[in-house]
Amino acid sequence: MVNDMMKVDEAGNRVGNSYDGVHGELSALDIEVGTVYSQVIGAMALVAAALVYFEGSPTRWFWGQLPFCLVQLKHILVDGLIPPPPVMVLAAGTLAVTAYGGFVDNGKESYGKYAYVGQMVINLIAFVADPVTLVKDTWPDISAAALESGVIFVGVFQCYVAIFLVLSLIEPAAKAQFVAMVIGMGQLSKDVFINDTGPPMPILVTFVGIFFTSAYGFFAEGAKGKSKSS
Repeated sequence: MVNDMMKVDEAGNRVGNSYDGVHGELSALDIEVGTVYSQVIGAMALVAAALVYFEGSPTRWFWGQLPFCLVQLKHILVDGLIPPPPVMVLAAGTLAVTAYGGFVDNGKESYGKYAYVGQMVINLIAFVADPVTLVKDTWPDISAAALESGVIFVGVFQCYVAIFLVLSLIEPAAKAQFVAMVIGMGQLSKDVFINDTGPPMPILVTFVGIFFTSAYGFFAEGAKGKSKSS
């Protein structure tokens, strides 16, 4: 998957999908950055799924936070990488609050919701304001193709965090899901047409298909529906 998304020329410089010259081999750092950030994107996909699946449940925010924390834990314990400390502290604190709101005082699930939304607002600001520093916090000596690719991946993180906010704040659910997919299509278009990259074709086709199903769900069935969330 990393080789499908990250390509370099013979000199090791990142090139896009439209490049028709001879490709070089990705460095070990290129592979590591692509693999780690692909895992983060996978965790974020699980977060989005949890926010949709647990709509209306007081534990929604906990399940929406858990994959984010688990992938950080995996990177620390398995990969020997340390995510930015503020991100780790914020994630752990939010997980604790969402667990309390969802399982202990589940009549007050807004505790978890407010903590979750607050965390995502902070993350979005950080991801948008300085993506280069975010990448270098994990790999201080990163440069060239690996850094450029890392910044592109952070752009996907920005998209997902915006989607989490939409799913958390907009009602009804069908509208939230459609707006979320509009944001996703915007990011997909940017990656394909501006960054000259993008996900492997099966993922791209699946994503576009889900966009159309969300549009149908909103315009044909769910525009007047009521959300179950509080």
